[in-house]
Amino acid sequence: MKTTIQNKSKVGSSMILYESNGITVRKLEIKDQKHLVSWLNDPLVLTYYEGRDRPHDLEMIKENFYTNDEEEKRCLIEYNHKPIGYIQFYLIDEETSKKFGYYDLNETIYGTDQFIGETKYWNQEIAKQLMKSMIG
Repeated sequence: MKTTIQNKSKVGSSMILYESNGITVRKLEIKDQKHLVSWLNDPLVLTYYEGRDRPHDLEMIKENFYTNDEEEKRCLIEYNHKPIGYIQFYLIDEETSKKFGYYDLNETIYGTDQFIGETKYWNQEIAKQLMKSMIG
């Protein structure tokens, strides 16, 4: 599996974090709000992310995904240049690491949350490829 890290490369106005096997992870932009609103109003997606009784309007998207939290890296997932999902990742602190049984504090441990919002891309192992490429 080939992963290309592009920490400072830009394509158009999008900050690309990396590309691998058709998957691109890039920094979340204001223009992505429409995708998040669409995905987080789909009952199928909400079954697995936030719950079916928690559809998100534009205000909720802004509050939950566009805050100035430097600790969380919020990104859009593209597959073959089409927006299909969301991923965020963040450094896990020492206390949380120990809570989950990670006692080797010489390791850097990240937490992640993600979803594939375009349901036609479900069951194609894209999320599996995504996670392998992020940790590989």
